[in-house]
Amino acid sequence: GRIIGGQEVKECQYPWQVYIRTPKGNCGGTLVDNKHVITAAHCIYYYDLSSFYRILLLHSEIFLENRFIIMIFPRFTEFYWNDIAVITLAEELEFSVCVQPACLPSPSLNISTGVRCLASGWGVTSALSTQPTILQEAIIPILRQASCSAYGNLMDGNKICAGYLQGGIDSCEGDSGGPLMCADGELWVLAGVISFGNGCARPGYPGVYTNVLNSLSWLQTVL
Repeated sequence: GRIIGGQEVKECQYPWQVYIRTPKGNCGGTLVDNKHVITAAHCIYYYDLSSFYRILLLHSEIFLENRFIIMIFPRFTEFYWNDIAVITLAEELEFSVCVQPACLPSPSLNISTGVRCLASGWGVTSALSTQPTILQEAIIPILRQASCSAYGNLMDGNKICAGYLQGGIDSCEGDSGGPLMCADGELWVLAGVISFGNGCARPGYPGVYTNVLNSLSWLQTVL
C-alpha cells in the first residue's frame, strides 16, 4: 500500500471513495456503480473467506462485512502486473449526496505527460505517521514512463507513472487501491488505481498506478 504533502478533503467531496479493511491492512477503492468497487488486486489477492473484510463508504453509515464477490484481473502477478480487481457487493446501494459512483474513462481518454490528476486516500501522511481519520487528496502530475525507470521491469505499458521526481507529495501506506482521477473533458474519471512505490514521496521514485484504460475490456465483462 502506499497521501503525503496533500490536504484534507471536505465532507462528501469524493462520494465514490471507499475504505477497505483487510487482514493484511487497509486499502482504498472506488465505487463505479451501485454494486461494484474497483481496487488494487494486491490488496485482496490472498482473500480468505474466513478472513474479516470490511468495506466502508465515505461519509455514510454503510458497512459491508464479507458480503461480496471478488474478481481479480486474470493476469495479475505478485510483481504488481495488472494490479486491478473488482469487488461485487451482495446488495445494490442507494445513491445519495455522499454515495455516488465515479465515471470510468472513455477509450479515447488521452493521459498525456503533464496532466494534473487527483489521488485520494486514508494512507499515512508521512513515512512515520499513523493513518488519518479524514480523507486526504493530492494533485499528482502524469510523468513520462521513463521517469519511473528506477523500478526496472516492474514498469510496463499497463502502468501510469505519476508524481514528483523531487519527492514531497505522493500516495503512501494505506492508499493502495484508491483512485487516480483525471479530467476527461468536463468529467473527472477513474484513470488509475494506486498500486505501488518505493517508500513514500522519495526523490526519484514517483508513484505507480494501474492504467484503467488498459483494463476496460475486462471490466466490461465483470461490471
